[in-house]
Amino acid sequence: MISINIKGKSVNTLKESYYQATALWSGVCPICQRHYQHYGTYSRITPYLFGPISIQRVYCNSCKKSHALLPCFIIPYARVLDVIREAAIIGISFNTQTIEELAELLDVDPTTVARWWRIFRTKSGVLMESLTKKLAQSPQLSDWASGPLHTPHERTKKILELISRCKNFFSPGFAFCGLAWVNIHNPYLLFTHKGHDKNTGV
Repeated sequence: MISINIKGKSVNTLKESYYQATALWSGVCPICQRHYQHYGTYSRITPYLFGPISIQRVYCNSCKKSHALLPCFIIPYARVLDVIREAAIIGISFNTQTIEELAELLDVDPTTVARWWRIFRTKSGVLMESLTKKLAQSPQLSDWASGPLHTPHERTKKILELISRCKNFFSPGFAFCGLAWVNIHNPYLLFTHKGHDKNTGV
């Protein structure tokens, strides 16, 4: 799948902006360097806030592979917007609320919040590696590499800091949360799905 940046100020505006963006979207396959072709759509009913949304597919004629064009604010296979998941991760890592309190606040099941935290911890190594490599391409000082990383909470705080630095440097003015920027960078970094490599996420 491929995550694309969308601009809009309301749910209806975001959906319309997504449809406009996909109609104009043109991308090149990273494997064979040939242009993708638009390849039909499918209906996605989640996140529930948006109701049904028609997701555009693209296809590489050379590699014989299709990809979904997801708006950046949707995490693959997620039932909620990425900003909801990010709020849960922030709440847990900074110990502002318990999992049960976060679940009530965000209107999701506590087991769902616990699963998001488990997935994020599982992905922390890959996320850290990907983000530090990205920041190494910038002229910023390397102070982002410092700090304690002994516990899952400390590692998560560092990852959130790295996401913020990347977002601000590489995408100034980006309208969505940090996890949405990660989707643009690599949508496979934020979920686990059967068939994908556990270490690389692809």
